[in-house]
Amino acid sequence: EGPEVVQPVTYAVQVALAAVWRSLGLRPAAVVGHSIGELAAAVTAGGMSLLDGARLVCRRALMMRPAAGKGAMALVDLPFAEAEERLAGRSGVTAA
Repeated sequence: EGPEVVQPVTYAVQVALAAVWRSLGLRPAAVVGHSIGELAAAVTAGGMSLLDGARLVCRRALMMRPAAGKGAMALVDLPFAEAEERLAGRSGVTAA
């Protein structure tokens, strides 16, 4: 499915897991996330409401729809500076 389905489902699973762990008495000392996980982490940490997080996830997912399937990503075991250096001068690719 596209990002308008995958991203809200990912968010829902992440905040649901945090709620289950909380119901079992587990409290995180810290939370961290990437992409949609940042919103789930903010909700888990109490930095935003569950509803506000869901609204942002859904809006972001709709905004990502036009870009879906038009890019690629590779994970490499290099320091960021070295990856940047190796990619210097190439168009259409960046280190992130």
